[in-house]
Amino acid sequence: MTRSTKGVLCIVFPFATIFIALILFALLQFFVASLGSARDGFFIFMMIINYILGLLGLLGVLGIFIAIPIGVYLLITSEEKTS
Repeated sequence: MTRSTKGVLCIVFPFATIFIALILFALLQFFVASLGSARDGFFIFMMIINYILGLLGLLGVLGIFIAIPIGVYLLITSEEKTS
């Protein structure tokens, strides 16, 4: 994998993570709302999944501040070849 490919992946990763977390959160909320009243164990399971998706979104937001500068650095610098 070249440096430019790694740089692009570092730039795209945070936004893709946020997008995936938001889409999954919306689908999960729709699914839970459409069920109406269900068992308490099921809602506890869904709350755990919501917390995990929240942490995934937090990872994406923190990745904006960490991965994007790394990705830009990888795109700007040239690959050094050692002989």
